[in-house]
Amino acid sequence: MNVQAAILAAAIAYRCIVESTYPMPRTVAANVTADGARQRLEIPGDTIDRMGYDVLLSTNGGATYTAMNTKLKTWFGPVGALLPRDHGFAWHFIPGTRDVPVKKIVSSVTAENPHKFVGRLSFEAEMEMSVTLLVTTTDEAPFESAARLLDFSTGIQKVDAEWMPKLAVIHGFPVKIEMAITRHYEGGRPVTNLVTATVSDIHAIPAVPPLSFAVPNGYVHQAPVVSGPGVVKH
Repeated sequence: MNVQAAILAAAIAYRCIVESTYPMPRTVAANVTADGARQRLEIPGDTIDRMGYDVLLSTNGGATYTAMNTKLKTWFGPVGALLPRDHGFAWHFIPGTRDVPVKKIVSSVTAENPHKFVGRLSFEAEMEMSVTLLVTTTDEAPFESAARLLDFSTGIQKVDAEWMPKLAVIHGFPVKIEMAITRHYEGGRPVTNLVTATVSDIHAIPAVPPLSFAVPNGYVHQAPVVSGPGVVKH
């Protein structure tokens, strides 16, 4: 069995890093183990103090996650991605999930080749917003084992109703995601947030015990309080 076939047939591990430039440079890393659609993301460093969790568990291929705080022995969820929208890592500019007036929505997602996809989105909602999305994928790892690193939704219902279905054209295991998100208030200067997510060191590992993908006994259900983008109170 060659290396690619071994990875596709086995549990795998890999490392992912997400970097953002606005309002200041930020980096979040995670070590991932996955067995089919079951995923465990372990987030080292001080991220637990900024985000309220240091482990994410999924049994549905990253569609949703249960978050754990191993310091406080608490869990909560669902969480939509390693970097959810409400932490402001990518969507710091968006005016929230309220139903704001929206106009001039233009969106598209196309395949430049079987492993590279380009998305473009623009709209007006209290400001002019534009997004360019580049996704590079591979067939050398199972799609259901790919961690959901970023939340591509804007939180604005009218925009997401048009934008999110078009992302279904993206297929394969994402190994690099690049986003440029620009806002422009009338009379002001455009401001851009650059977000990059990369996956590396994908390799096969021995079978993972099922309990690795479950909340341990004794953990208490308790969600942290997010008082602002990236500001967590326990």
